[in-house]
Amino acid sequence: MSVLSPLFLPLIPVILLNALSANISAQTFHTLDYDTPAYVDLELSEITAPSSERTIPINLYRTGDFRQSTTIEFATVEGTAEEGRDYKGTGGTITFKPGEGYKTLFIEILTNQFEDEKAFQVKLTASSTSTVLLRDTVEVTLKPVPKPFSPVTLSISRDADGTIRLSWEGNSSYVLERSSDPASTDWETIPCSPTVTQGHCEVTQSPDGSFHAYRLRGP
Repeated sequence: MSVLSPLFLPLIPVILLNALSANISAQTFHTLDYDTPAYVDLELSEITAPSSERTIPINLYRTGDFRQSTTIEFATVEGTAEEGRDYKGTGGTITFKPGEGYKTLFIEILTNQFEDEKAFQVKLTASSTSTVLLRDTVEVTLKPVPKPFSPVTLSISRDADGTIRLSWEGNSSYVLERSSDPASTDWETIPCSPTVTQGHCEVTQSPDGSFHAYRLRGP
């Protein structure tokens, strides 16, 4: 029967210790693998809506860890749209409770008197390192609402002394013009007296013995 040489005995505890260390290391890595963050994302990066809308909904989704609450901060940021005039500035905290994956916040629109498009942003900020924002900004663009067509009527009358009186009702963006030659492109703008008020214009022309044609020109 062979006998192990004493020279090999000191190696046995070293080999066992190395194997034990490998087990501990593998177990530690396995535990960290389950430390999943909460992922919060905006439904859209851009939202376009008519300025006639009274509120703009903004949807958010949470994925990843559902086991605990997740909080994020939000705030509106001015662009070409002005806070307090075009929309109501707001900000605060959104909280996803355990098990919740969907939230909506609403931005109030204050006016629809836009000639051109106007825009502002809503920005998100993560409250902790356990929350990851996939998108942190949505841009909201408000489109002007087309003005309804307003018919225009022009009335002309002459007084006994020859004074010409003109009045018209309708869209205040129309302009009254006159020309001594209707076939020409030389038309003179006749301002209202004193101004156009709610689509109503009054004009008085003193007689000067000349012929004039009158017209209303739209925008």
